[in-house]
Amino acid sequence: MAEQLLRTLKNENTDCTAYLFDKYTEEGFVPFHDGGVIASEAMHKGAPLVWICAAGIAVRLMAPFIKDKMTDSPVIVIDPAGRFVIPILSGHVGGANALARRLAKTLGATPVLTTASDSEDRFAVDSFAAERGCLIADREKAKEAAVKVLAGRDLLIFTDPESGAGLIPGRRPGWRAVTEAAAADVVISAKTLSTQALQLIPRRLVVGVGCRKGTPEEEIREAISGTLLANGYDARSICALASIDLKAEEPGIVQTAESLGVPFLTFPAATLSGVHGSVSSSDFVRQVTGVDNVCERSALTAADHLVIPKTIHGRVTVAAAMSDFQVLLFGGTTEGKNLTEFLEEKKIPTLVCTATPYGAQVLPQDMKYVRVLSGRLDGPQMKKLFTALHSRTVVDATHPYAVEVSANIAEAAKVTGVRLIRVTREETPVITGAAYFDSVRDAAEFLARTEGNILLTTGSKDLPVFAGKIRGKERLYARVLPHSAEAARKAGIPEDHILTGDGPFAMEENVKHIEETHARFLVTKDSGKAGGLPEKVRAAESTGCALLVIRRPKEPEGAVSESRCRKELCELLDT
Repeated sequence: MAEQLLRTLKNENTDCTAYLFDKYTEEGFVPFHDGGVIASEAMHKGAPLVWICAAGIAVRLMAPFIKDKMTDSPVIVIDPAGRFVIPILSGHVGGANALARRLAKTLGATPVLTTASDSEDRFAVDSFAAERGCLIADREKAKEAAVKVLAGRDLLIFTDPESGAGLIPGRRPGWRAVTEAAAADVVISAKTLSTQALQLIPRRLVVGVGCRKGTPEEEIREAISGTLLANGYDARSICALASIDLKAEEPGIVQTAESLGVPFLTFPAATLSGVHGSVSSSDFVRQVTGVDNVCERSALTAADHLVIPKTIHGRVTVAAAMSDFQVLLFGGTTEGKNLTEFLEEKKIPTLVCTATPYGAQVLPQDMKYVRVLSGRLDGPQMKKLFTALHSRTVVDATHPYAVEVSANIAEAAKVTGVRLIRVTREETPVITGAAYFDSVRDAAEFLARTEGNILLTTGSKDLPVFAGKIRGKERLYARVLPHSAEAARKAGIPEDHILTGDGPFAMEENVKHIEETHARFLVTKDSGKAGGLPEKVRAAESTGCALLVIRRPKEPEGAVSESRCRKELCELLDT
């Protein structure tokens, strides 16, 4: 059972360690003697803990470390026969109930949910808040709300249309929507309110900050709190600070983010310049930073719409934007474009990340529910973005050969606990007559031992490998996207040997390029139908050009097709 659960959790990109009593040994399991040590460590980290044993054993081991339902680890017990999966601690806030359902599905077991709202299949305020990244402003009022639901009465819920957009409870009974905050039992809003209702504060306010060098933390904090207070926003709604990358090490901003307990996101000037929307402009700021506005553009880069415009407090400028993204999609591919259109059609707030401006340009323009962030993100930046946005799902629809990017996305999702869906491209049948290679380097080493012109269609990133292995740059011709021409020059490809264009290319265009370059070899990746591979195959056959194919890297377990991804998104987001 443990091995089966481990496989499932691994496929869902969940980091997990398995322990086995040291009386026994089994590969893949860490031996332990005192279960209390494991319980203590899990509670300290707030990590979910699953016991496969009698419930009494688990209860006695956990008892010394139980402190508070808001901070205790979610704890689950599975009976040794694998019939029942029972959450015994932190069912709602910690997510033990949701995890129990997932594990029970894997084992074909029955989830035994003893929390009252679940046993009666009714709405639970604390569970909803945990799932949607909301802060419960008053625990006593949360208890009163739960009592009302369990007494069979509906909670009256008001959702602020600006800061609570998309935060509609699920289909369980126990609540009704109202149009006035004064009539509500529960108010979902990031605003500072004077209300007798229970307030759930969505943590989705991205605060953009600019400051003079050396501005102290106290001054920056006062500027932020003063700006939010003047505009009626609760400071507890902040999910991230953002600025230009020139300020990445600015002590005052770094310390402010740490004291607020939120990530500090930074972006290069080129990324900030690509932000669409109305922002104020300053020639002085442009001269200093390379972009006309730092605080507004920084806030808008990681959020949906501006709610507080640029505000000046002495040496500090502050702006804020609201983030309500439910999905974070990494695209730049045909699959990414298709899923972007699908999410826009389904009216699901989404942030699409593309590595290049070209990836953003091919997407539909003026979308209402989808924003696009263009620019490369490294692993640490991804982790900060995942933490800040509280997105319920991350979709990796990057290119099959973008191995490093996919690894960074997977690691960021694992660390932050975000649900990850990896979209894989349709398999391509083996091409008769083609020569296959496991890597770009292998193909380059083979070509170095040949004669004749070579047409490279593998992308600009791989050109230095070919140029470094093959003597005589006059043999090399590179077909790249227009914005990658400079990268081809830097790789040593002669200027008149660089072909540019936006793919995928028709069979006739491929034939033309083969004939123009007098290519004896056409090198491509196994990019499938979406990448124009069939057209390259037919062109090679038509011209007698030898076709060299770089095999795809192995996809991780659990990768799904585009159509399956659509279905999973609908199930996860209840649409």
